[in-house]
Amino acid sequence: MIPTFVGRRVVFGPMQPPNQPHGQFHQTTTVTHVQQPAMQPAGIYIQQPKPQGGAGAVVLIIGAVLAIAVVLTVVLAGVLYVWANSLAADQPESGTRNVYYATDTASSMTWGNEDSMIQISWDLASDDLNWAFVVMKLSVGDNTYDCSTGYDEECIITEDGYDDALWERNEFITLSENGVNICSSSCTLNIYVTYRGTSVSGTSQVTVS
Repeated sequence: MIPTFVGRRVVFGPMQPPNQPHGQFHQTTTVTHVQQPAMQPAGIYIQQPKPQGGAGAVVLIIGAVLAIAVVLTVVLAGVLYVWANSLAADQPESGTRNVYYATDTASSMTWGNEDSMIQISWDLASDDLNWAFVVMKLSVGDNTYDCSTGYDEECIITEDGYDDALWERNEFITLSENGVNICSSSCTLNIYVTYRGTSVSGTSQVTVS
């Protein structure tokens, strides 16, 4: 084989026998040079750990918020407890702290059975009283008479307020005979008023004439 250089290629051809004309070949082999890619050096990467300062700050903030919330809860509970005790001290255990004032009406007493006898107004009132829990009685000597806002008792209560179910703080009431001659001339009437089973403070006697 005789190498022949053609550019960057090397061509090998058979040697010509002496009796073969020059330039004629039976076989030609071509070898092409293949350039191998250059090997890149392997890189080594080291991941640095992230700083923990941010997480620690968040934990501190959450702890501070929780501590403040606990303190505020305790303080608020104390304030509510004191406030509730103050309200309880201002309110009676039962009944009312209202105080009424009773006087004789301008009407004269007769032998009839529908005379107006007593007018009652509030001297001090902080509550509207529910008539369902009010008990009111008049007595003359040994006789006792029940009073009611209806027509079912010997003494009838007439209101000047707006709510018939309440003895309101800004109204006055009138006690009159209801088909019974309670007093026919000058009489001293004893007044008994209770609310929810507790006596209501006020005038205990009124002389009517």
